[in-house]
Amino acid sequence: MSADNGVYILKTGNQYRVKHLQAIENLYWDYSKTQSQNTPVSTRILEMFGDCKYTYDHEKAFTIANNIFKKLPICEYGIQLIDINMSWGMVLKKARIHINKEIQQCKNDSKFTDEFDDLKSLKQKLDDIWSDRKEMKKQTNSKLKEAV
Repeated sequence: MSADNGVYILKTGNQYRVKHLQAIENLYWDYSKTQSQNTPVSTRILEMFGDCKYTYDHEKAFTIANNIFKKLPICEYGIQLIDINMSWGMVLKKARIHINKEIQQCKNDSKFTDEFDDLKSLKQKLDDIWSDRKEMKKQTNSKLKEAV
């Protein structure tokens, strides 16, 4: 029996997110096309790494990964770096657009009833994150104007 797990470090722009995951191949699954893609899908990135804290420090990310790795009784794929060559903000922006296509596809395909509900929850989470980011940006701009 396979553990099908690893400790994955997601590099987005200058940020690193670390997480122990199983079935990492799901990172490439696209519900809107009902098949795997060659690159990670933005909505899966958000699902799998969206709840992770991040660091800007490459060495710290690997230290965190190593600490997680040492605590695992078995780890089939070890520590792996996934560099998606995209900022976290861009991941969120792409996911915000893409999730609607996935929801529509799952709504129309009875095989994906459970996934439809999961995607609706993910969309709400994404909307909340996007709202928070807009509010933070607004506050930052306001403080900059006050400083001038």
